[in-house]
Amino acid sequence: MIKLLDIHIEEFRGIKKLFLELDGENFAVKGANGSGKSGVIDAIEFALTGNITRLSGAGSGGLSLKMHAPHVDIKDTPGKAKVIVNVSLSTGKKFKIERTVSQANKPIIDPEDRETIEAFNYINSHSEFSLSRREILKFVLTEASSRAKEVQSLLKLDSIDKNRAAFQTAFNSSKKEYESAKISYNRSRLELVTHLKIPDLIKEHILAAVNERRKILSLVEIQDLTADTKFSDGILSGSTDPKKTISRAQSLKAVNDLVSKIQTPIQEEVVDKAIESLEQVLKTPELLTDLSKQRLYEMGILFVEGDECPLCEDEWSQEELLSHLRLKIESNKKAQQNKNSVDLGIAKFLKILRELSVVSETLKKDCDLLSLEEDSQMFSEAIEKLRNCEKKLSNPFEDINQTISLFRNISEALPKGYIDSINNLKRELEELPDLTTVESAKQFLIIADEKVTSYRQFRIEEQRLQIAFKAANEFLTAYSEISEQTLKDLYSYVQIDFATFYKRLNSEDEAGFSALLVPQGAGLNLDVDFYGRGQFPPNAYHSEGHQDSMGLCLYLALVKKLMAQNFSICLLDDVLMSVDSGHRREVCKLLSQEFSNTQFILTTHDEVWAKQLVIEGLIKSKKLIQFRGWTVDAGPGIWDLNDIWEEINFYLKGDQIEKASHSLRRYLEFFFTEMAYKLRAKIEARPTASFDLGEIAPAVIEKIKDLYRKGKEAGNSWNQKDVVEEIGEMDQQLGMKYKTSNIEQWAVNASVHYNEWASLSKEDFKSVLKSFEDLIKEFRCQNCNSWLFVTPSKGNIESLRCDCSKININLKKK
Repeated sequence: MIKLLDIHIEEFRGIKKLFLELDGENFAVKGANGSGKSGVIDAIEFALTGNITRLSGAGSGGLSLKMHAPHVDIKDTPGKAKVIVNVSLSTGKKFKIERTVSQANKPIIDPEDRETIEAFNYINSHSEFSLSRREILKFVLTEASSRAKEVQSLLKLDSIDKNRAAFQTAFNSSKKEYESAKISYNRSRLELVTHLKIPDLIKEHILAAVNERRKILSLVEIQDLTADTKFSDGILSGSTDPKKTISRAQSLKAVNDLVSKIQTPIQEEVVDKAIESLEQVLKTPELLTDLSKQRLYEMGILFVEGDECPLCEDEWSQEELLSHLRLKIESNKKAQQNKNSVDLGIAKFLKILRELSVVSETLKKDCDLLSLEEDSQMFSEAIEKLRNCEKKLSNPFEDINQTISLFRNISEALPKGYIDSINNLKRELEELPDLTTVESAKQFLIIADEKVTSYRQFRIEEQRLQIAFKAANEFLTAYSEISEQTLKDLYSYVQIDFATFYKRLNSEDEAGFSALLVPQGAGLNLDVDFYGRGQFPPNAYHSEGHQDSMGLCLYLALVKKLMAQNFSICLLDDVLMSVDSGHRREVCKLLSQEFSNTQFILTTHDEVWAKQLVIEGLIKSKKLIQFRGWTVDAGPGIWDLNDIWEEINFYLKGDQIEKASHSLRRYLEFFFTEMAYKLRAKIEARPTASFDLGEIAPAVIEKIKDLYRKGKEAGNSWNQKDVVEEIGEMDQQLGMKYKTSNIEQWAVNASVHYNEWASLSKEDFKSVLKSFEDLIKEFRCQNCNSWLFVTPSKGNIESLRCDCSKININLKKK
């Protein structure tokens, strides 16, 4: 689809001004760390997407595009920071994209038509074409939930987690509402059962209790229960005297039952066990910490909504957080046993408290009817205190001694003077004339209607919310199952390419490699084979280098699945730091063969890797540039003939011989190292691929003189006297200029000579500089300005030539 032809960068990141010609081909930038390589990657990403990955996401802190994309010197005028790229489409059409930091979301596209807009919009929405070392391991060395997010983001499947989170939030919300409604429903049910004095809300029991009173009133028996049934139907208006509505016998019985419950210790085994568990916590203080944490974990689960911890508000995967909390709960088994025992005791105790609350509400009404204002207030306080006691028991370990005391003496849950009010009410009730059986039956049915109405309302609400809760649960379960299966199928496809790519890089020792990408809830597990010993996480046994290559292979497999034939450009920013040179060669082959239609733009600080890119044919030599250093004022410097001489002359004008000598030495080492690869000179192998000038320059000279010799021999075999003469002249010129530079003497002491340059006078140094300028020209075609190189890059050398073939020396004899 899109391929880069060239890029123009101004005042962007660490680059002041830079122009690179890519010509739609693979391109590489080599340079030391801090030389400005990543600025090129950032510029391309910015031009195509309007964003810089390095300035966003985890770890970016307070960084922003507008503030930190411009060069530091123009941070207050972001409009001056711009990137212009010229691109071509597979159809051959070319267009330009220009962006400035101040208007990053308003790129200029020229020409702007349907074809260019469609192509631009596609690449603009696929920032996954860029991968850096910082990002590569997020696919490998990360938690399952984080890996799932990264992979799904890359595959444009972000909505899966968003939808899952929405369903989870709906589920959590409906669960809370349902549980609250259930509590209210159970309370109203208990009140109705208590009033009717029946063991359970069974239709036969209800009708029996109601019809017993209706028979006393000579009313028709109710045959069935419907939503419109009123137990008091047919009752005529009675006396207006409030006292006549009180059932003396029933109220006295309620008073006696209440006093008995308050003054008699609770004889319940579960309560006794709860007291034992609480006492054990007092003896073993560390259990209290575990219990407190356990409660925190349990409460935390109830409030988990979306990808945020309800306590610290940090970002978490919802599934990962829930799993983490459940694991913590499971690990505290002993604390859990104590907690379960206490919970059972509390459940029994709460039932008693609620019964006390229900009876107290009934007796309060009697106080109101009897105008016992102080006693009515006392009953109100008792009801409030009982409810507060229920709330306190939601955390029985906050004050363990108080909880134990409450279990042993329930009167502590009541206000002082409560017994006095009960006794006062009892005396008032005893002085009342007993209601007739008829009045008692009337009151019973009227109150039953009130309580059954309340019960029906709470039951309807509880049933409504139960349906909503079940639906939310079904939706969440169904969505999780479907999305998990869909992702499983997708990952099965990706894991095949991933394993295939990785095996190609490591065929000599991991030919049997396999991998498993398995979705699990909101996470994505990755297990890989380790030499046939089983499947393990990548960081369990594999080396850092293998992990690097796994990250790259998984990335390539994912992008291949996502973009297919539209994967036309890929930015790889120093991604293979830990991979050894042998495997890097295979990386070159993999990229060349599997992604032949993709334009790769790479950066590296590694000399060996850079050379392998050229040797293996992934990068043409003229498309490999080297940054020789970086300054805040000038940005990165490119190793270029004209550029380096200008720099050295600049230093000479300021009498800065030391800096000039340093630049010359660095350039000469770079130049002769480059020529060693271009001419396939024999040099001693070095792990760092760095060489002293005194050892590499003679090797290069010896190699090119040998090539001239073979060229003359081949020319003579073909009877090409003019060619032989021309080669002889080139050989002679090279020898003279080589001798003038005195490099052949440096083999004796490789370091002394260029270290001594710093102490030379300006004129003496100019002579040294001139000798090297002349020598270097002998390696360059004066027609096309390209460096000489041999072909082919492997096997027997057949020719020495330049890009335009003006110099094309045949080395094959007749």
